Amino acid sequence: MFGRVRINWLVPGCVAVLLLTVLAGVLQYRWINFASDAHRRQGREAMEGTLRNFSGDFRDTLLQLPPFFRPPPDERKDVAFEPYMIEITRRWHSTSDRPQLLASISIGTQSDKGVVFRRLQTGDNQFKTEDWPNEFVVYRRVLEERLRLPGGQPPLFPNGFAFEFFQGRPVLIFPLVTGAPTPDWQRPGGAITESPPSEQPLEPRDWLQSLRPAPPQGPVHVPELRGWCFLEVDNDYLRQYLIPELVARHYGTGARYQVAVVASYPLSMIYGSDPTLTIASFSQVDAGIVLLDANMPQDRQGPPRPPDGFAPNERRPPPRPGPQPFVSGPQGVPLTEIRGKRGGADDQAWLLVVKNKAGSLEALVENARLHILGFSLIMLVLLAGSSVMLMLATLRARRLAQQQMEFVAGVSHELRTPLTVIQSTSYNLSQGTIQDPSRVQQYGDVIQREARRLINQIERMLSFAGIQSGRRVYDPQPTNVTEIAERSLAEYAVPFAEDGWQIEQHFAEDLPLVLTDGPALESALKNLFENALKYAARGKWLSVSACAAQGTKGREVQITVADRGPGIAPKDLPHIFEPFYRGQSVATTSGAGLGLCLVERNLRALGGSVTVQSTPSHGTSFTLHLPVS
Repeated sequence: MFGRVRINWLVPGCVAVLLLTVLAGVLQYRWINFASDAHRRQGREAMEGTLRNFSGDFRDTLLQLPPFFRPPPDERKDVAFEPYMIEITRRWHSTSDRPQLLASISIGTQSDKGVVFRRLQTGDNQFKTEDWPNEFVVYRRVLEERLRLPGGQPPLFPNGFAFEFFQGRPVLIFPLVTGAPTPDWQRPGGAITESPPSEQPLEPRDWLQSLRPAPPQGPVHVPELRGWCFLEVDNDYLRQYLIPELVARHYGTGARYQVAVVASYPLSMIYGSDPTLTIASFSQVDAGIVLLDANMPQDRQGPPRPPDGFAPNERRPPPRPGPQPFVSGPQGVPLTEIRGKRGGADDQAWLLVVKNKAGSLEALVENARLHILGFSLIMLVLLAGSSVMLMLATLRARRLAQQQMEFVAGVSHELRTPLTVIQSTSYNLSQGTIQDPSRVQQYGDVIQREARRLINQIERMLSFAGIQSGRRVYDPQPTNVTEIAERSLAEYAVPFAEDGWQIEQHFAEDLPLVLTDGPALESALKNLFENALKYAARGKWLSVSACAAQGTKGREVQITVADRGPGIAPKDLPHIFEPFYRGQSVATTSGAGLGLCLVERNLRALGGSVTVQSTPSHGTSFTLHLPVS
């Protein structure tokens, strides 16, 4: 009863395991997607944070210049700016940790000769007059036309400085003012206000375009704009020292990232972390941020206090939002998308672009997700396959156990029947019940036949046990198959004759010798003859033939045993060589299901094979294929 319960629960249990496996697969899929999304967000946030920090550190370094060099506002109108700039430049080179950052200082001022432009190169001791650069023509116009804000105030930048490019070099610009004290929001220690005087400061270029000529009414007591100061940054220092330092700080010195600083217009390479990199290498980038442009905000920490009180520590207006980092999708983005909407298409800007050698963040996360999904799928398939194989193995074990039980019953019957016949006939002979010599001869034949039957059955069991244990030893020798076939058939001549069988023999002349074990081949043929007696008695016809032929492995001798019995059912045909297997049509006939199994295993051990052809109701033929010696 308990065994039946276990059997009945086997299939539902395996189905339940498979359903749990599918459920685990669905949950695992959702968890992997959730983890991938979290990894993607973390990676994006880390990359954006690194871009912001790089951009901020770069701007902080440049923004050390304006507060250091801006002269303090003075109510006097006759302040001389050139001596001050020469002195402050000398102090910059002696006290700054980055003296090479500054390439030159230029001032544009109003003089008796008109608006002049004078430049102090690094290492010089005096300013030299030069032509006013075309890049700064708008600043010259402000001085010449004495442009003012609508309220009459001088054009002081909301952030205290502006940013331009001059011949590809970054330039920081701030106004030179006299005639008024420092505004409260720029005064050292002044009160912190929520906004500078302009409630909504414009970008420097838009702000300059809004200027108008001074109002015609009388003089107004306002600070006077005396000129402009232009601080030119050294590109070579940025390229060779500052940018590599920031790259090493934020991206390391490994070979994981390709980092470049690119000028957007005209498109050119300012810096590349690898000397072999070109603009074409960054046609598609993984991430980037605007490093410098005309709208560069002053949104980082305040400027350092210059030495000896030069250029006081000014209070600056609240920061404006800086450029936003851009992280691409799986395919990357062109450089134009990094800048976004900050400025026009022809405006110059420097872009920091990053490219991961292993692929974009999206591609890396997706690749990792697919690998994890693939590994999980393999594990789930293995688990499901193991469950199915366990179920099949259990079913096969049940079937094998059933076959073994049938084998035991069949063997018991096969052994008991001849023993019973031998016992009864020998008893009659020993008691003198049979006196007629012909009857005595008949009883002796019965004893001999049943003894042979008993011996054959025992030999089959011993042979199967030897094959299963691997102890069966074969002795292949060049053998004449005709002699073995005739000798095997002669042992069954009497049973065939008694049942009225028609026996046909066809052995080709001059058959080559085969390399085989004689007793094993003889045992195989006897099994086939005995099966014919058991299962093909209806046709009462047997054909035994042998011929030489060309097989798949070379030249061979083929021995065919054919009958005209009921044949083998197609569903049983693939299983007839399995141990203990017996078809449904012969289940009522005595037998153990070992004969054909021994035939196939003996032939395979000898390097040959056995094939079968059967047509229901028309008979069966077995062919033994033996390699020629």
